[in-house]
Amino acid sequence: MLKKLSEFTNVDTLLMKLLANNAVKVIVEMLGEFRNLVKRLCENNIKFYAYQLKMERPFKVVIRNLSSLTNVEEIKMALKAIGHDV
Repeated sequence: MLKKLSEFTNVDTLLMKLLANNAVKVIVEMLGEFRNLVKRLCENNIKFYAYQLKMERPFKVVIRNLSSLTNVEEIKMALKAIGHDV
């Protein structure tokens, strides 16, 4: 596996950990290397799982103390007006 990964990226920059279920966790520290590694794994039809990057995850918000009579569409429009995707 290390030999195959070395074809895709600089293995000196990877952190690897053997998990209990005989899986290997590979941690890539640089965003560019992460994207390149994912691209190359896809191109070579290698099965893998990647977590979504924090910067690409949507954020969730809870608005408290609103009346149950508050119109949800008005809230959505107000959030969109200040630039949020609802």
